[in-house]
Amino acid sequence: FLCGKLGPVGYNTQLIDYSDFLRKRVCSYTKCCLNQVLSGFILDCIFTLKQNYDGLSNKDKITQYLLDHATEKISVPELAKKLSISERALFYYFQDNFDSTPSNYINRIRMNAAAEHIHRGLSVKEVTEMYHFSESSAFCRLFKKYFGITPTEYRQLAEKSQLKIVSRDELKD
Repeated sequence: FLCGKLGPVGYNTQLIDYSDFLRKRVCSYTKCCLNQVLSGFILDCIFTLKQNYDGLSNKDKITQYLLDHATEKISVPELAKKLSISERALFYYFQDNFDSTPSNYINRIRMNAAAEHIHRGLSVKEVTEMYHFSESSAFCRLFKKYFGITPTEYRQLAEKSQLKIVSRDELKD
């Protein structure tokens, strides 16, 4: 994380600059208290994340949450609880704002994220485990439902054409 490597939060050049600053500061001054430096770093990160989050609409906050947690199994009741609303209210909110049911939208986000990993060269088994599917066949069925082709066919088409393949749902928009 402090080295600025690509991880679940992405690649952030500000974090790399800050980590370089920390390394220089901690290594060059023996009197520098590592605890204070790390506390400051964590507070800066929290403040930055809060600023970015507060500027988003409710629709964007939900989408961002689902993108951030795409590798986790998110259920509709769990999402409703996180948002402090009833499942029925969540259903109506998704119909009005996303023109989809909550479960379909969650699956669409997860499948698009999984497709990215397939395109980058991860195996179906690795992606199945990463997205917590019980079996590869369940993942392949859902993938085919959203994209119309299997993950292997997706990888082959992406390698040949170097084009971004979009799901059926994206074509409707």
